[in-house]
Amino acid sequence: MKTYSACFIMSLLFFTKANAQDIVKLNDYLITKVSINRQTEILSVNEDINNERYTIEATNDLRTKLSANYKFLGLGFGFSPPQSDRKSKFLEAKLNLFLSKWVLGADFSRIKGFYAQNIDFQNPDRDFPDLKSTSYRFSAGYLLNDRFSYKHLFQLNEWQRESSGSFIPSFTYRYNRISDFIDGDKVVQHNSDFTLSPAYYYTWCVDQNWFVTPAISPKFGMRFSKDDTNKETYFTRGFNFRLQFGFTNERVAAGATFTFESNNINYRSTRSTINDRNHAQLYFAYRFNAPKFLQRTVESIEREFGL
Repeated sequence: MKTYSACFIMSLLFFTKANAQDIVKLNDYLITKVSINRQTEILSVNEDINNERYTIEATNDLRTKLSANYKFLGLGFGFSPPQSDRKSKFLEAKLNLFLSKWVLGADFSRIKGFYAQNIDFQNPDRDFPDLKSTSYRFSAGYLLNDRFSYKHLFQLNEWQRESSGSFIPSFTYRYNRISDFIDGDKVVQHNSDFTLSPAYYYTWCVDQNWFVTPAISPKFGMRFSKDDTNKETYFTRGFNFRLQFGFTNERVAAGATFTFESNNINYRSTRSTINDRNHAQLYFAYRFNAPKFLQRTVESIEREFGL
């Protein structure tokens, strides 16, 4: 009987230890990450007046993004300088906070210049070099499964070594300001979007170092839009598919992500739009020993707010 009890206790201890090792914490490292992105933003326009449909896009071939993460805090910056007369300008800044099971984010982005997809189609009515989209976004998500690591994919200060997935319901508020010049006059449109998304992620661990993570995110919400003359309310819907695969060990994280995002807005005016975004990214991150001044600063913030 004692032998069975001892085996049971040893098995329980082993199982507990194995579960404890499902996610390895790497909070003491300062993570620096560089990524090269190929991101395409396409705007499909239907004009009922002329019974025409055409597409324009932001023509940023490559975007460079730099980020640094430490414990609960993540900062990022992205840019894409213009390379020719038909190149769009892109600028982005991000702040992420990981507080227990909560994932909080705020970001700013600005894109200027949308052009006809067919370069040979020389119609100035289809090129919008002064069209500028400026966005501010705030989001909050909640992780439902402790055995799935969201930080393993984004913050990179955890290492998930056993397969697991989780629903991550989220709420997003986004303010978008679109401006352009038409016949010498500046036209501005203000959009406020409120969106709910019951996203689901699943990480397959091929072994302890390699992984594959698909994710799906249906979206539903409302848009409140206004310009100089009109105020409108619209229902919105969308769908995101994301695929990430990569390599992780204690010091290095590297991989690639592919994202497709489609947003549909039910306009009741003379113009309807569908905005599609395709995104491919290669990334490399290295975990450094955090400098002492950073440790002291962040630890004082954690003590002050009980994090």
